[in-house]
Amino acid sequence: MGCTSDTPTGDCAIGVMAKAPRPGFSKTRLCPPLRPDQAAALSAAFLRDITDNILLAARQAPIAGYIAYAPAGQEALFNGHLAAGTRLVLADGSPLMPPDVRGFGRCLLHAIMALLARGHGSAVVLNADSPTLPTALLVRTAEALGQDGDRVVLGPADDGGYYLLGMKAAHAHLFADIAWSTDSVAETTRTRAAELGLEVVELPTWYDVDDNAALIRLLNEMGMAHGHRREGVAHRPPSLVIPGVDPGIAASTGVCGDPRVKPGDDEGGGPCIHSPVYPDAPAYPDAPAYTDAPPFPGAYAEVAKVGNALLPYAAPFTTLALARMGLRAQGVDLAAE
Repeated sequence: MGCTSDTPTGDCAIGVMAKAPRPGFSKTRLCPPLRPDQAAALSAAFLRDITDNILLAARQAPIAGYIAYAPAGQEALFNGHLAAGTRLVLADGSPLMPPDVRGFGRCLLHAIMALLARGHGSAVVLNADSPTLPTALLVRTAEALGQDGDRVVLGPADDGGYYLLGMKAAHAHLFADIAWSTDSVAETTRTRAAELGLEVVELPTWYDVDDNAALIRLLNEMGMAHGHRREGVAHRPPSLVIPGVDPGIAASTGVCGDPRVKPGDDEGGGPCIHSPVYPDAPAYPDAPAYTDAPPFPGAYAEVAKVGNALLPYAAPFTTLALARMGLRAQGVDLAAE
C-alpha cells in the first residue's frame, strides 16, 4: 500500500523513526542489563513488530508503512527486519529548515516533509520503542487525519514526550524551539499547535521501552497479554536480576547484582528480569533473523479490542527475542512457552 507519485492519495503514511539495528548503537540505554548484541537483536524485533502492527492497522484504515531512517547509506541493514511492503524514506534533517527547528526536530520534520512529498494525504511520525502499542490507536490516527479540516494527532508518552505525531501539512512550527528528550516535549507541542490554531486530537498515553524500568513493564505487559500473568501476587519494587553481575552496578542501573541468584530462580513472581549470560549466543546479525515466531491465535485477525478497552499488540517477534535471551517476567519463563 502507498503511492510514490505526486498525486495525493488521501491515505495516511506512518513513518517509524529508526536507525538500523547495530550492536553498540541500538538500545544503548538498556546496556546493561543487556549485552550490545542483545540490545541490537531487541531493536530488530521491535522494528519487525511495529511494522507488522502498521500492516495490521492498514486492514482497518488506508495506511502506508515506512521506516524514516538516518543516516544515509545504511538502507541494506534493514533487510529482513521489516514487514512486507514497508518502504524506506530518509529523515536525517538535511533539507533547508527554519532556524528554530533544531536537533531531533529536524529529523521529524524531514520525515513529515518526505512522506507528504510522496503524495500521501497525511503523515505520521512514530517511535521505534513501543512494540505493544495498541493497533487501534494507529487506526484512530488515520481516521482522524482522514477527516476534513486541518488538525494534529498527538500520542503522548508517559515520560512527557510523545510516541506519535500526525498532521496533514508540514507545520514546521510544531517542531520549533522544543527541548528534545525532556518531559516538556508533548506540552510544548500542544502549545505550538494552539499557536497555529490547529485542533489537537489526543490519543491515550503509552510508553517507550528505553530504560530498565520500561523493559520490566514490557515483560509484565506481555505476560498479561498472553494470559501468563499470575493473579494475587504482591508486586515488589522493580529490579533487574542478572546472575553474576557486579553489585556495584546496581546503584546506577537498577540491576540487582546478587551473585547468589541463579538462572531459573523464582523470586515470588515480582517484577524482576532474569537474564542468564549465554557465551554461545548466536552472533548478530543472525540472532534476530526470526522465522519461527510463536503463533498467537487471533493476534493478526483483527484490531484487538474488548469493548472499549484497548489491548496491547501481541508483539510476537519481541516475545521471541526476549525468550531467546532468557528473560522472564512475573515468575514466568518465556523461553519455556
